[in-house]
Amino acid sequence: MRSLHLMRSLLLATVVIVAAAAEENKPSATATPATGKVYGEWRIQVRPDRVADYNRLIEQQGLPLFRESGGRMVGWWGAAIGDLYEQTTLWEYDGMAAFEGARAMLGKDERFARFAAERDPLLAGESNRFLKLAPNATPPRLPETAARVVHERHRVPLGKQGEYLEFVTGPGLKLLKQHGFRPVGPWTTDVGKWSEVTWLFCFDSLVEREELMARFAAHSDSTRYGEKLNTFVDEIVTQVLTPTPFAGKQAPELPKEAASLLPHLEQVAPGVYAAGFADQYRSANCAWFSVGDQTWLVDLPRGVAVADYLALVAKTTGCAASRLVLTQWQPGDEVVVQSLFEHGVKAITTSRALGDRLAAAGKLPAGAVRVFEAQDSVRVGDETVELIPCDGAASKAGAALYLSNRQVLFAGPVVTHGPRAPLDESDTAAWLEQLERLRERAATVVVPGRGSWGGRERLDRQKRFLVELRRHVAYAIAQGRPVPPLAAGGSQLLAELVWPPYDGPTADDLAHVYGELTVPTAPFNGRTPRRDERTPHALVLIGDQPHEPGHIEDGLRPAFKETGVIPHFAVDVRALSAENLAHVQLLVILRDGLQRPLPPDGEAFMWMTDEQQRAVVEFVEGGGGFLNLHNSMGLYPADGAYLNLVGGAYTGHGPLERFCVEVVDPEHPVTRGVSRFTVADEQHAPTYDEKKVHLLLQSRSDEGGVAAAGWVRETGNGRLCHLASGHTREALLHPMYQRLLRNALEWCLRR
Repeated sequence: MRSLHLMRSLLLATVVIVAAAAEENKPSATATPATGKVYGEWRIQVRPDRVADYNRLIEQQGLPLFRESGGRMVGWWGAAIGDLYEQTTLWEYDGMAAFEGARAMLGKDERFARFAAERDPLLAGESNRFLKLAPNATPPRLPETAARVVHERHRVPLGKQGEYLEFVTGPGLKLLKQHGFRPVGPWTTDVGKWSEVTWLFCFDSLVEREELMARFAAHSDSTRYGEKLNTFVDEIVTQVLTPTPFAGKQAPELPKEAASLLPHLEQVAPGVYAAGFADQYRSANCAWFSVGDQTWLVDLPRGVAVADYLALVAKTTGCAASRLVLTQWQPGDEVVVQSLFEHGVKAITTSRALGDRLAAAGKLPAGAVRVFEAQDSVRVGDETVELIPCDGAASKAGAALYLSNRQVLFAGPVVTHGPRAPLDESDTAAWLEQLERLRERAATVVVPGRGSWGGRERLDRQKRFLVELRRHVAYAIAQGRPVPPLAAGGSQLLAELVWPPYDGPTADDLAHVYGELTVPTAPFNGRTPRRDERTPHALVLIGDQPHEPGHIEDGLRPAFKETGVIPHFAVDVRALSAENLAHVQLLVILRDGLQRPLPPDGEAFMWMTDEQQRAVVEFVEGGGGFLNLHNSMGLYPADGAYLNLVGGAYTGHGPLERFCVEVVDPEHPVTRGVSRFTVADEQHAPTYDEKKVHLLLQSRSDEGGVAAAGWVRETGNGRLCHLASGHTREALLHPMYQRLLRNALEWCLRR
């Protein structure tokens, strides 16, 4: 009876091995000797209520990452008999060094970090081990396509393992194959329980398995086989597995004509294809995808016959293209669009500005173009297609498209990853806002309008590039200097280039940003804010020679976000005017009163005019709030209306060092919840008029030097608060200073 039990167990054995397969190999007809390959097996316990979410995450994010890192998937299975919420996966690597390389690659990939953060809450547990094929074992197919797999682990005493393997990979394996079984393995354990030997038995169905077992049991070979195993095996554990829904989904081979027609064509997600074009077409991209029973095009083919292009599209998706989504435009596109319509495309969806350009061409049938001016979504089959207008951001006309189920973003002109992004029609502030909105989506694949596609890091890189470009220019403006050449202080910006020097900003690009950040475009980016007491606006003047404006903006933004105040940052001192103050409820300044232009433009000078001083005083006494930060009393006109309003005067500061900030009045709204803290900063030591201001904070150095560190004043109908810290990133982002900022914003606005 024991021999029959062992025989039946062997036939039921199911090995679940986690493999990332980028290639598909046919099973070998004969056994092969052991190689240096290793097989990583993962057993994953999925939370019962999150199986569907987990499967979708693995298919859309996990498998592409595992394959990119170099793994080859043998299979990914769920249990049909066994722990019903356990999944097993087996991956092949060219050795432990290859696995270590894959792990190192994933560890540096931001996409994998985001994937892991989403995956871990879906799991109830996970374990893994590493296997090696025994000499003369039968290797697995990549991937294994059997509908049922029996995974079996034999516990074999180490002293008997040599004889066991000699039998099972010799006469035993030959005998099983003679009776129609399709065994894979065996594997010995490389990392894990060394007494375990693992097999896979592949079947087209459970019915096939039962029929094979019945015929084998009726033959005398089964008795001899079982008796032999009895002499080696102490314990057998079996499990019946079935492929997960995503395991059998392999990227189909592209048609042969694809390589010559579209050399840079790739399936970037299930049913989603992207193609790129050469420099003469500004490295533009186009794409198509199947959705429901339809095929949609994204943007236009370049330099290829439209008929050939549409034939290839239909061959890859099984359905002719019916709709075009247009995200970008270049001269001559109307000819390609017209040709698409002549060859069967029936409708275009695009933004208002792109729709206007199509209409101006006047070559399309009436009603063919549907425009969207606000974000919209369309449900087709099991996919949600989000349509996102991007007019007036990276260019005057633009759009983006997001497939939410497959997590693919077609970013149009909002992302360029490679060739130089033209800035002449852009609004870089609106561009950054649009990028933030796109980054809110869970895209795992980003197809830029131009240049190489990849993960969501394409969005992050584009954002960093624009931030550094604006920062580079803003620092010069804050000092009263002309457009700065990129080579001067632009090292961080240069680090954001991906095709240097071909994607570097030109002198015209720098001049464009300079114009955006100076009057009259600044401080409201050409759009005057509407007064609304529920969402107050602030004019925030920052930056000078000792204070690069970028890190100041980074330090102040969190407090504005927390309090719901909309900041309008300005580095051009001319932005401080009565006209601009009339559109805001709050003024914030963190900069000194000196401009330091480069020779031969002149020597340093005090920039604040009498007119500007009067404007600030009238704004505050008329009911406005004024948050005066750090050095915003330094180097201003002595005895002028501005310093008289603030109620103090700058007298210098100590070295950059750690000192303590102490609360003098813990009952005031500005200091509520604030306790004594240590900060690395310059200890300013301003004088103040005790008759005008109410002291809230003081600073104390290690040598015992005490100085005023913050006060408030109410004058006329307005309120003013001065906080002395704020030179370094550490000082600006200190939790207690952030609390002070939030409290001060609320108090100045009488909230």
